[in-house]
Amino acid sequence: MLFDFGLAIAATFAASVAACRLVMAADVEDGPFEPHKKHTIPTPTSAGLAIGFAFCIGVITLTYPPVRAWNETASASVAADLATSMIAIFLFLGIGTIDDLWPIPAKTKIVIFVFASLAPPLFSALRPESIPFGASLELPLPYIVAIVGAALWIFTLVNTVNFMDGAHGLSMGCTAIGLAALGCIAISDGRESTAAACFCGAAALAGFLVWNYPHGKLFAGDSGALFAGSLAAITSLLAVRNDGVSPFIPAILFLPLLADTLFTLAWRVLRGRDVLVGHREHFYQIGIRAEVGATRVTRRYWAASALCGVIAFAADHVGRVGLGITTGDAARDRLLGAVASYAQFAAFSGLLIAALVLNGRIRAYAKARGFDKE
Repeated sequence: MLFDFGLAIAATFAASVAACRLVMAADVEDGPFEPHKKHTIPTPTSAGLAIGFAFCIGVITLTYPPVRAWNETASASVAADLATSMIAIFLFLGIGTIDDLWPIPAKTKIVIFVFASLAPPLFSALRPESIPFGASLELPLPYIVAIVGAALWIFTLVNTVNFMDGAHGLSMGCTAIGLAALGCIAISDGRESTAAACFCGAAALAGFLVWNYPHGKLFAGDSGALFAGSLAAITSLLAVRNDGVSPFIPAILFLPLLADTLFTLAWRVLRGRDVLVGHREHFYQIGIRAEVGATRVTRRYWAASALCGVIAFAADHVGRVGLGITTGDAARDRLLGAVASYAQFAAFSGLLIAALVLNGRIRAYAKARGFDKE
């Protein structure tokens, strides 16, 4: 199994590096025509096409003999969910490619995103039936709530990855790290189908980063951001629905991106600013204006994502199997097991509080130095 995944990851990475080089030769460029953009010369963009192609190469590598042990344990329903998911992911890739070539107005794009986000939970079983908090505490979700919740998750993460794609390697790197961690969680529980999608996606994004980080020779474009965001969102739903992963685990994995985006949008809404207009009020943009350095800012986000990946893996393991402590007292052991079952919720809550505190400090820092002005 490790050989299978290793071969697929290597093939995906190599295909991504090569395909991205071909995209750089195409006449599709991102010009520095908007105030919030930092680059000063037209730069090749729309790398999502190369990333999507490389992802397919990885999946194909895992599909045909003799390298197909990963999918032999998948049930027909799981395989159908995976196939439906891939259709939805490439739908977002198509939307992003069109937007790269012929920019779509922001309001129109939001409407398209809403319908595209509704498709996976409506036409497949990619929707959680409940939200488990731990022990016997579980919140069942009515059918409509489950569909809206799953669609909201897709819509939010797709837009988050897109909004955060403003510094070389930051958004794509954090998404790759989150996917790799989710793949490790899936494979540790024997769920090879979800792991395959995660690892191939992470490898495809890593191949793109060869050209994007740190010098920005190629941009992901909307095609890359929408593909990466939808892949992260939908594989998360696969893990939750089919693999029994807690919904709090994906939220932990992508928290560095989610916290920056959602806190920044809340900040702008509270101040009556247009959330559909490009701006420079994200945490990472404040860091760059504070002369921390774009490369250094990106590395800090990667480090935060890696830390969240480790925490998510540990919380998932503890929540599933308990603390692994045997005291000799049956009642005490049951209590410890019940406490351990809240690990995913506790980890997410703790990280969210830390993010809120960090948000307050960053905003105070930005206000003191005048960085909070558009």
